Amino acid sequence: MPPQTNQTPGTNLDSAALALSRSIRQVESGGDYNAIGDNGRSWGAYQWNGDNFQAWAKQYGLDLTAPLS
Repeated sequence: MPPQTNQTPGTNLDSAALALSRSIRQVESGGDYNAIGDNGRSWGAYQWNGDNFQAWAKQYGLDLTAPLS
């Protein structure tokens, strides 16, 4: 039997994962998608660090020029 998930209606997102993501966004930037932190090294609502983002994007085949948040 597959594990139970608590999906958000109309999506394939687990509501707990969605709530966690929203909580991280709030703590990192107060929800500000234009936030800049770490002396200009991190930006966006989730405060992505440019170096880390590029490594992750490359690992998962994402567009390196995509917006970070």
